Amino acid sequence: MYFKYGFINSFGDIKIPIVYDDVCDFSEGFASVKMNGKYGYIDKNGKIVIPIIFDNAKSFIGGFASVSLDKKWGTINKNGIIIIPILYDYVDSFEGELASIKLNGKWGVINKKGQIIMQPTYIESICISSRYIEGFALLKSNSKYGLLSFDNKIIIEIKYYDVFNFNGGLALVSNNKKCGFIDKKGNEIIPLIYDNAESFKYGLAVVEINGMCGIINNVGVHIVPCKYDSICVLSNKFAKVGLNEKYGFINKYGTEIINCIYDEVGDFENGIVKVKLNGDIYLFNDNGYRIMALKSFFNNFPNIQDTYEVKFKEQYLLTTKIGTVNFIIVWAKNNIDYIEKLYTFGWELTDAPQLDETRQLVYGKLIINTIYNDKSTNPDIILHNRELFFEPDLNQIESTIYMNR
Repeated sequence: MYFKYGFINSFGDIKIPIVYDDVCDFSEGFASVKMNGKYGYIDKNGKIVIPIIFDNAKSFIGGFASVSLDKKWGTINKNGIIIIPILYDYVDSFEGELASIKLNGKWGVINKKGQIIMQPTYIESICISSRYIEGFALLKSNSKYGLLSFDNKIIIEIKYYDVFNFNGGLALVSNNKKCGFIDKKGNEIIPLIYDNAESFKYGLAVVEINGMCGIINNVGVHIVPCKYDSICVLSNKFAKVGLNEKYGFINKYGTEIINCIYDEVGDFENGIVKVKLNGDIYLFNDNGYRIMALKSFFNNFPNIQDTYEVKFKEQYLLTTKIGTVNFIIVWAKNNIDYIEKLYTFGWELTDAPQLDETRQLVYGKLIINTIYNDKSTNPDIILHNRELFFEPDLNQIESTIYMNR
């Protein structure tokens, strides 16, 4: 049984007569249609805009369409003008400025001017990926990748199992289950000797050998030997490291500034990081100095429930609920380098700060009793009965973080 095809609108009205042997979907205003064994193109009014004379015709992409005559392929534009001569075994659709071609059984790459950029030498088909890499088109053949620069001057051989974006002039590549880095000329600057690797960030890259992670610089020198279970480069100053399910921080020279002994570590924010050990919370500055141990505060109140952190532009606040009573600890950002400059306060709230469903502070007007740390070697929490008033400036709030101790 043979069918005929046409087009209807969304109301079911026939807009283009059902007279064609085959049709393709409209693309860029044109649809490929087949009649009496030949292909051409119609517009959305049903008008034949390119004669029905081809043996095959693909959809228009980027203003060009691949067509065939007498078992050969080429490319036309929307005026029906032949742009790439119909003399190839196959011409794929253009991806950007490039299309793969097949000639005498081998594959290469051509541009929209009809210039052959890569001579047909590959036995397996070449696919022009839609993923571009900083000035290069990504080519794929037989499950391997290579690069072709947009100026068509640099060709990086199709031999890698994967190629990632350039960072700092180097791109991570992999082959035969090993990773390394190439420059934009295709030179392997860092040999493919690693079991795994991450792209460069802040001039550093995390690499892995035998399941252990280290850090190299952009000439392949190890800043940190492969001795950690995990490493996450956070900035040009710090990296988070993990070993045996414990965590800490190293600086850009590989020195541990916060020992890798903690159960949990956060990220540095405004020069401060929170860490946890055996359920206790500690605060460190970006020099690796411990500036506050919340253990001495929390241990006085074993029934602590949820904890929130509220950050102001000039102060930090930690609010916590102890039984049915809310407390706040506050310290100034500009006084965190040394413990003797640290201001620690708490308030018993008669009108507790309100948090909305996103845990952002809505308002808070407090009548408080001050609590402070006496900074002795075995600090105690001291209560004073002096009443103070405190009302946060909501315009100064940066964020509220749920800590859930």
